[in-house]
Amino acid sequence: MRVTDAEHQALVERAGRVGLSVPRLMVEASLADDVRTVSERRGLVVEFSGAKQLAAAIGNNLNQLARAANATGVIPEELAVTLVATRRVLSRLETAVEAMGGRGR
Repeated sequence: MRVTDAEHQALVERAGRVGLSVPRLMVEASLADDVRTVSERRGLVVEFSGAKQLAAAIGNNLNQLARAANATGVIPEELAVTLVATRRVLSRLETAVEAMGGRGR
């Protein structure tokens, strides 16, 4: 099969994102019932699952920090780091939603 340099680069990038070789990506994509391959859907499920676990851990951490702040009247230094982690997880979730064909913000 012949592809342009740009098409080849796009195939290499897409295959790399989902951890497949270009030939495997092409086989899965051509046999899939929709445009997304089985491996891509599996990767998105893994991403959602990981982000869910991170969000739960961050929520727990935020509760502990809020409890400490309420008890002492002092905002813990760790709050800034936790907020950065929160933004990172939300960004991952937004990216995964967009990859599923949904809308982000």
